[in-house]
Amino acid sequence: MKKITKGIVFGFVLLWVFGMISAYYVFHKPIQYSQLQTLAQGLFSLVICVSILSISGGLGSLIVRNDDKQPLITMMLQASMGLGIVSVVMLFIGISIGYSEWVLWGLLIAPFILLPERMISWWKLAREINDEDRKRDGLSSILLLYVGLVFGVTFLVALTLPTKFDSLVYHISLPKIYLQEGHFQFVSWLMYWGMPQVTEMLFTWAMGLGSLQTPLMMGWLVGLLASMAVFRVIQINVSKTAGYVSLASLLAGYTTAQSLSWGYVNWMNMLYGTAFLLCMWQWYKAQVETYQRQNNKGLSGENGRYFLTLGGIFMGFSMGVKYTSGVLIFVGFIIILFGSKKIGRKRGWSNLFMFLGAAGLTFSPWLIKNVLATNNPLYPFIFPAGSMDRIRLNFYQNQPTYDAWWKDFLLPISSTILGKEGAAGFGASIGPLLFPLGFVGAVLGKREKLQGTELYKTALLIIIPGLMIWGIAGFFSGFLIQTRLYYALFPSIAVLAGIGFEGMKDLRIKKIRLQSVVAALILLVVGLNSFQLLKINLEKLVFNKVVGLVDDEGYLSVNTGWYAPAMEELQDLPKGSNVLLLWEPRGLYCIPRCNPDEILDRWIHDYLRYSTTQTIIKSWKEEGYTHILYNSQGAEFIKGTDFRYEAGAWAELDVLLGSLPEPRDLGGGYTLYEMGK
Repeated sequence: MKKITKGIVFGFVLLWVFGMISAYYVFHKPIQYSQLQTLAQGLFSLVICVSILSISGGLGSLIVRNDDKQPLITMMLQASMGLGIVSVVMLFIGISIGYSEWVLWGLLIAPFILLPERMISWWKLAREINDEDRKRDGLSSILLLYVGLVFGVTFLVALTLPTKFDSLVYHISLPKIYLQEGHFQFVSWLMYWGMPQVTEMLFTWAMGLGSLQTPLMMGWLVGLLASMAVFRVIQINVSKTAGYVSLASLLAGYTTAQSLSWGYVNWMNMLYGTAFLLCMWQWYKAQVETYQRQNNKGLSGENGRYFLTLGGIFMGFSMGVKYTSGVLIFVGFIIILFGSKKIGRKRGWSNLFMFLGAAGLTFSPWLIKNVLATNNPLYPFIFPAGSMDRIRLNFYQNQPTYDAWWKDFLLPISSTILGKEGAAGFGASIGPLLFPLGFVGAVLGKREKLQGTELYKTALLIIIPGLMIWGIAGFFSGFLIQTRLYYALFPSIAVLAGIGFEGMKDLRIKKIRLQSVVAALILLVVGLNSFQLLKINLEKLVFNKVVGLVDDEGYLSVNTGWYAPAMEELQDLPKGSNVLLLWEPRGLYCIPRCNPDEILDRWIHDYLRYSTTQTIIKSWKEEGYTHILYNSQGAEFIKGTDFRYEAGAWAELDVLLGSLPEPRDLGGGYTLYEMGK
């Protein structure tokens, strides 16, 4: 009886307190639904992206076997393999049955039914995180806080909306087009369609299940996966502190840190660059062990064959992210040359053919789709095809080379000091730690205590030829000097940075330890970066957007300027309107009502092709355009900097604009012209 009475009292008190609290907040709402909307959408995006990653890990475990000694690294390799497979599957589905909602959800649900054990097994590899020794020195603890801050802030950015340039031009624009059309198709007016699209296919699936910001979360998770692998490989083979230094060096740049949540392909490229490094390291180690055992089997050894094939597969996937990852072909050749030199030339050629065959298999879908659409496997490069006629091709490939040869020759120095996000030249800020500490690692890694580590040698064999190719490419095209094109090399530089810090351990003058001085400098860098990271994202109203204090329009206006209200105006145009953008390449927020000026060549192309105002306007009307959105600020910038435009083209532009009806000023240099009948 007492127990029953106690139970009644317990239930009554709980219901009373809960009921009163609930009733209070019915009339005193501290948080409005609109304030929760961004957070709710973001968390839903997180669930979708984690599900895609889980499916990828399960699929990858069918090919990449478990290694109990390195579970976190195995986890990354399996996920990398699965993500590549998923991208190819999405390509074929888009070409065949299309991206209907039921297909996309079916693809998400089916693996949970067919591969649950594989997916659970993949997640169990993360147990190593809990098994870690939590004892760390002061430097490691501070660097861990910095890494946590970077991922924490960029996670909040990933809950917002795409605002960065390349995501608005094509990384997220292409998935939006595919989903609107319901299938994968040739986008003739967007030259970037010809680029390989491993990342864009993953974005298509994520966006089809979620919303416009879901690709940002997908990119963030990929960056987290790559970072964990870089840290873990240094921690195992060098030291825990060196692992934190390695990771902090990679995240010490504005571009490398902030791009985690931009919806770019940078970190996907680093993910495959990491996977390539790890597999080629394991292959190289297997060759050394084979030679040391005086067993001249070379490639016939199981580990050698297995890791070499995986290295080729990951190289192919990396090229499927960016063409310029083809630098790894030459790098792979160098590694195989060094690894095979003691087992005979014939065996070395066999190694190379196996490596290239595996790479060709995973890269070939992107060549095939270009051939089917344009008859040019490397579209939009090399020769005219598709929408790239001779005029456009010459304009795009005739990029001015960099202004001084020594900036190409001294890449580690010049790209570190002169590289700035969004600026001409290197176009990225990679921070003051990565290359300087990487150089120290390249030198000090030869010391006796580190001599013989195949990881060090493999990283060095990747970086030396990689930097040479980067520098040579810069001599031929100013476009090819851009840092973001070579992110597949960065994990290897980060490995050398960790080795470099460890190599300073025994260097001292009297009682002053070199490592302690450098550690203080590293702390200064991460301190300044932390301030910059918080300051910039506060200015961009990221935190306000997440908690609902600013709406989508306000957030986009702060982060994209007058572009956002201009896009709103285009959305309000009458049904059937089709707007040609001049000197505005960002089309994400006006598709399908607009055709962006993707490489800022639309006017010069049509001027050279048609010559006169009347013919140009006639051609535009025949293509279905009803309006022109003219970005005068963009035009003035190009007029003052781009030698490829001739004076006659600008004079004819004034004639053309003057012949149109009175325009509407949208602000910030954006002017909307109606074409008329």
